[in-house]
Amino acid sequence: MRRPRKMAAAAERMKIFIGTLNIWLISVVLGIIVYEGRPGPMTPLPLKWYDNLVRRIGPLLPLLVVGVRLIALMCPIQRWSQSTSKPSATEIGLVYIGITILRVLIYLLHLGVEGSSLMTKMPSWIQGDGQLMSDHIVLGASMICILQIEAVFFWREYETRRRAGYRRLPGESQPQPWRLIVVAFAFVLACVLFGLTCADMYYTARHFHPRFQSSLALSIGFFVFQVPSAIWVYHRL
Repeated sequence: MRRPRKMAAAAERMKIFIGTLNIWLISVVLGIIVYEGRPGPMTPLPLKWYDNLVRRIGPLLPLLVVGVRLIALMCPIQRWSQSTSKPSATEIGLVYIGITILRVLIYLLHLGVEGSSLMTKMPSWIQGDGQLMSDHIVLGASMICILQIEAVFFWREYETRRRAGYRRLPGESQPQPWRLIVVAFAFVLACVLFGLTCADMYYTARHFHPRFQSSLALSIGFFVFQVPSAIWVYHRL
């Protein structure tokens, strides 16, 4: 009975991960489909402020959600319940650091290719404006990946509470309202960042990179970030 129950829980986790993945992929693919080139002076860019924010501190934005969640879940009231024996906080931290390091390595490799003679040998439809791909979309993919993992954590917290009938869990003192408020705030913050990032990358693919560049970036993000993370989520969360 225990194994089927674990498999059912893993399937639920994957529904959340794949659902958020579909939203991300559809957002960027729509931008690729309706690509219309550089925006004119009258073209509305409602997320320019967020785009600038992502360029400056993009990798740090998902960590805001992580930090807020940890403030609530590391307090004596609740230590991520009994279901969090795996993965450890260290393992989760290593996963997030790994995503960040991979994103930096891809960026450096991208710069190296663009600055080499290899670019001049590529067809004009690949060269475009002198860039090989959209590094901005790769950055967005790494941000989305961390937010997807956080979404699974929120689901685990909810499921743990639901199975307990919303009563106190073993080893937990009386629930305090502030903790629920902090967790709810972290969830709302994750949803807002997820939506803004998807929308920002839609405009990036629509206006700032030819279809090949956006498609290559989306594919790299999918295979480097989303696929390994999905496997980790299935087996470890």
